[in-house]
Amino acid sequence: MIRGNTLQKEGLSMTQDLLQLISNEMKGFSKGQKRIGAFILEHYDKAAFMTAAKLGETVGVSESTVVRFAAELGFEGYPQLQKSLQDIIRNRLTTVQRMEIIDEQLSGGVSCTGSCPPMPIRSAARRRR
Repeated sequence: MIRGNTLQKEGLSMTQDLLQLISNEMKGFSKGQKRIGAFILEHYDKAAFMTAAKLGETVGVSESTVVRFAAELGFEGYPQLQKSLQDIIRNRLTTVQRMEIIDEQLSGGVSCTGSCPPMPIRSAARRRR
C-alpha cells in the first residue's frame, strides 16, 4: 500500500509519474480504489475535470472513497490529484491542440479551424471614428 507523500518521498514528479504510480500500485488497492485507478488510467483526460462526487458516481464508489484514493497516492486531497491530472493534459497537448481547444471554447463548441468564413477586419481609420 502507498502511504503518505509517496510521490514526493520517492522523488517522483506529481504529474508525469502519477499514471505510472497508479499502474504500479493497482494490485495493492482496495476494490473501489482499483475502479478509480482503472478509470483514471483509461480516461485521465476526463477524470481531470470531474468532481470527486462525479468520478465516484461514474465508477460506482462513494465520494469519500475518491478522496481517500487521492490521499493514498500522497495528495492532501482530491483537488490536488485533479490538478496533477490537469497538468498531465497540459504537458501532453501540442500547441495546435491547445489552439483547437481554445477555438472550440470561444466559438461555443463549434470549431472554426480553417472552415469558417474570414472575419472582416476594420481599417485603423474606421476604428478611430
